[in-house]
Amino acid sequence: MPMILNEEQTMLKDSAREFCTNNAPIGQLRKLRDSNNIDAFDRDTWKGMVDLGWAGIPFPEEFGGLAFGYKGLGVVTEETGRTLTASPLFASVWLCGTLMNMGGNAEQKSTLLPAIASGDRLLALALEESHRHNPYGAATTATASGNGYVINGNKTFVLDGNSADQFIVVARSSGNPGDRDGLSLLLVDRNAPGVAVNRTRMTDSRNTANVSFSNVQVSASALIGAAGHGADILDPALDVARIGLTAEMLGGLQECFERTVQYLKDREQLA
Repeated sequence: MPMILNEEQTMLKDSAREFCTNNAPIGQLRKLRDSNNIDAFDRDTWKGMVDLGWAGIPFPEEFGGLAFGYKGLGVVTEETGRTLTASPLFASVWLCGTLMNMGGNAEQKSTLLPAIASGDRLLALALEESHRHNPYGAATTATASGNGYVINGNKTFVLDGNSADQFIVVARSSGNPGDRDGLSLLLVDRNAPGVAVNRTRMTDSRNTANVSFSNVQVSASALIGAAGHGADILDPALDVARIGLTAEMLGGLQECFERTVQYLKDREQLA
């Protein structure tokens, strides 16, 4: 797919740069960090991003989205990278929204995607269980029980887990840690009995949390996709999310490069 932007995408990129420059400068991130803000992002700024439609850019119109695709979301995310804008855009839209968009059934999509797009609900992916990225390493279990599942286990580095209303939990319904087969994706409310969330502060000011699940009961309707085949949804969704992170990093690199070039033009060499 060519990366030449059409007129609408160019306008979206320009409006995103203007918004981030005026409403989410780098100074805002420093203030959030120094004040130990509980959310690690500014709620008013996030509302402004939602009002511009950013949280619904990649989703179909029938589910409250703009149907503008991930290329449109990418140019917006690139601009957020320029000012290090703190927001749930990556965790809630790029990650969980994509998982739901790719793997959710009609009822799940009609309930959750409009809520994500409107900013009424924040989601976080509970995936990792160690100090490194290991999508198939889940030891957290999802045991079939009656008309649902019982979840037990611990998750680390859950991005925006402290501010999430719900989690998409990667749990093992069969097999052993490291197996691709046997993973299931389950939607869990933050306030469900047995869920414990502990915020962790990262050196890069990202909002992460350790989340534990102790005999957490969910109904069969919480299952996203087919039991034991969660990797079929997780793999392509993570690939999309990695593109989102790359877009954010590209924006930061472009800002550094442009500032360096401007400095070299403006500086005066002393004799």
